[in-house]
Amino acid sequence: FASLYAIESASLQGTEVIAAEKVEPVGIVNSERLESEGIAEVTDVDGAEFIAESTIYKDQHEAELASFSGKDTYESTTLKAAIHADWAKDIEEEITLKKADLSIVNDAEKKGIENDIAILEYSLLEQEEFASFYAFQSTSLKGAEVITAEKVEPVVTNVNNGTINKELNSEPGAKESAVEFIEELTLADKEVISELEPTTITTVKKEASYIEYAALKKQKRRLVKEAKVEYVKSKQVEKEIDRQKQLIGSLNSIDETTETEVQKTDRVLEIEKIETTISGNEIKLIALRKRVKEMQDSAQNLNKQADAILANTNEATAKNYAVIEKAETFDSNLIAKVMRKSIDSIEIKEPTVNTTRASLANIDNIPTVLKESIFVMNKNTAVYNESKRIPVSPKLPEGLVFKVQIGAFRNPIPQSHFRGFAPIMAENAGKGITRYTAGLFKTFNMANEAKGSIRSIGYSDAFVVAFFNGKRINMTQAREMLNGGAANEESITNIKKANNTQNTSAPITPTILVVTKEVKDGISKDVRNIEGVFFTIQVGVYSKEVTIGQLNNLSPLNSERTVSGLIRYTSGMFTTLEEANVVKERIRADGITDAFVVAYSNGVKTTIAAAKTKLELNALAPSNKVPAENLTIKFKVQLGEYTSDVPVDEAGLFLKLTSRGIKNYIEDDKTIYIIGSFNTYSSAIDLQIEMKEMGVRNPKVVAFEKSKAIDLNEALKRIENK
Repeated sequence: FASLYAIESASLQGTEVIAAEKVEPVGIVNSERLESEGIAEVTDVDGAEFIAESTIYKDQHEAELASFSGKDTYESTTLKAAIHADWAKDIEEEITLKKADLSIVNDAEKKGIENDIAILEYSLLEQEEFASFYAFQSTSLKGAEVITAEKVEPVVTNVNNGTINKELNSEPGAKESAVEFIEELTLADKEVISELEPTTITTVKKEASYIEYAALKKQKRRLVKEAKVEYVKSKQVEKEIDRQKQLIGSLNSIDETTETEVQKTDRVLEIEKIETTISGNEIKLIALRKRVKEMQDSAQNLNKQADAILANTNEATAKNYAVIEKAETFDSNLIAKVMRKSIDSIEIKEPTVNTTRASLANIDNIPTVLKESIFVMNKNTAVYNESKRIPVSPKLPEGLVFKVQIGAFRNPIPQSHFRGFAPIMAENAGKGITRYTAGLFKTFNMANEAKGSIRSIGYSDAFVVAFFNGKRINMTQAREMLNGGAANEESITNIKKANNTQNTSAPITPTILVVTKEVKDGISKDVRNIEGVFFTIQVGVYSKEVTIGQLNNLSPLNSERTVSGLIRYTSGMFTTLEEANVVKERIRADGITDAFVVAYSNGVKTTIAAAKTKLELNALAPSNKVPAENLTIKFKVQLGEYTSDVPVDEAGLFLKLTSRGIKNYIEDDKTIYIIGSFNTYSSAIDLQIEMKEMGVRNPKVVAFEKSKAIDLNEALKRIENK
């Protein structure tokens, strides 16, 4: 790129110098000069046409390039390479004609033409560099490109008011076979998808006939795209042949009486050379047209096979096949939303955030004990300014409270930066960074509701955070304190350690154990009736009892009613983490993509680490074995893997996580993003949950050994054995 822009700079500099002088256009005779010399005026019609052409082709190619938008694909880079190659050929032709003019103009005009040629040669080099660059990029993208949620254009796309079939029909014996392959996810399709149950989608995707149907449609779309690229190549070859024929015409029109024998011989040889090139290009054009026709026919055949599968099913099944396949291809987010709708559509019965009771005058008065949430939405007005500044590290209420983090900055910000809500507080996060949070909430759901309101007015990165006795804790600890008996010994110990580390003497008030109503739904067993320590797979949290169909017919099911009245459903009972992880992956594959492993001890939710200790999975190894901490295995959290660009919303989230060491690596044409590095699986699980709560769609724990990804279950097994 540095080379390309240097060339462009040089060419622009030359253009500016030339523009400062009066240079007569080549091919247009100055009538005043002819008149002064007593020569009758002659209009060079061909020359005038050439000048018009030379000013047009640059605008034409720039307009063609400007038509591309979005990320580069195999198709777009191939077309860009062809456009730059065409541009280079136009420049070459102009250079050839200008060099021919040098032999028929006087010395005064030669200087201007030589300057023109020098500028054109710079431009030629520039276009050849661009053509080479996009050709290389096209090669690297070929095969790695996935079909995106863009409208798939048909093979019969109009070009210069013609179609592929019309061009093919210009060949003797060509058959007309206009195949329309326009596909998109219509509004009607989206309505059908939205009405489907997650279990229906999961069942359809497992059926052999659907799998075959989806494979045929994918292969057909790939052929359509490749045929379009080949078609554009054929049009470029066709244009090249036309230009070469025009060049021969120009060379043949030169007056032989003005040439020397050497010039005449060179011209004849040049014409023969161009004619040979034309013959080769005509063969290439026929081959390209043939390939397009074959791809078009193959795509039509694949489409017929896919239609035959639909014809062999009933109308309802055929409709489901068609809309699910299109949704998976063009709008995977819609499928994911439908798969989560059993959770998303449930209304959480909890008091809403009071946005009117709190007075702005005393909004910063923080009580010792939080009896009701404090939060006000203020119609895009800034509550704070230089005279009323944002409080820094105020003393927070005792016990567990939630807030919404709205930003973190290294440099000072205006006091009126945040608008539309209050109260706002600042805290020193260390390393010169200041965190800003909004509101004080008694429950997570109320904080989450406020987070949604804050995001709706433009603060899209807002997320919920938790504090205990004034000190920030992670959401895993907060969740443990809210669930069942919440403040188990380990969580309280961890919080004490955190408080001691930060040199605070604030007293710790354990959460009182609250007895909740037993779940009696007929499909699950209340965990309080299960003795002992075990791992299980969390598959959902609901505001009311559900049917087994809503949980993809999983069995056996456990349940637990939390302090806030929600019902947590889990599946299975396992005495080893390895068994639990195997089942977790199976459940995720069946459609519950956010399932994860949790642990219980005598009916009370506990941490993975505590359960492993009680099950003696972390017992000290014999002295002749390598301690677990000496293994080179590290656990990390995978945030996502992508075969094309990261979606804008996720890219923004990843950017926010840069300071926390987010990294990426490439594997099998996929770019994989990871964060964190832990010696223990439980620590990675904590980070996984945190990432989920921050908005990462499907974070998962992965294992590495010596910087190489290894199977997670194998890693856990090796650590347990050690």
